[in-house]
Amino acid sequence: MTEEQIAASKAKSKSNINGYGKDVPQETKPFPWKAAALFGLAFIVAAPFAIRAYLSPRKSSARGNKNAFGGRSARGESPEEEA
Repeated sequence: MTEEQIAASKAKSKSNINGYGKDVPQETKPFPWKAAALFGLAFIVAAPFAIRAYLSPRKSSARGNKNAFGGRSARGESPEEEA
């Protein structure tokens, strides 16, 4: 082999062997700020209602009301009649 062929083979060996870097996209997708803002807004709007719904049965059951989720029992009697 001549000096030129050796230099060419060395230069060829230093290059990318499989060409993987050519196929990999370099662009990244931007963060979906609109979707995140919409989710945050929905959470802010729904949170007070969820907290109130969570605390309401706890308060009525703490008072000793056996029928904490409604004004009437399944038999059609009111909670005051059961006591």
